[in-house]
Amino acid sequence: MGAGVMQRWTATRRYLAALAVTVLATGGIA
Repeated sequence: MGAGVMQRWTATRRYLAALAVTVLATGGIA
């Protein structure tokens, strides 16, 4: 696994976390 793969995985996890927070904040009506 190269550094690029790790960077992409970290960005993906950050995006999914932000998405989950947004859904929870809006009460699930996204």
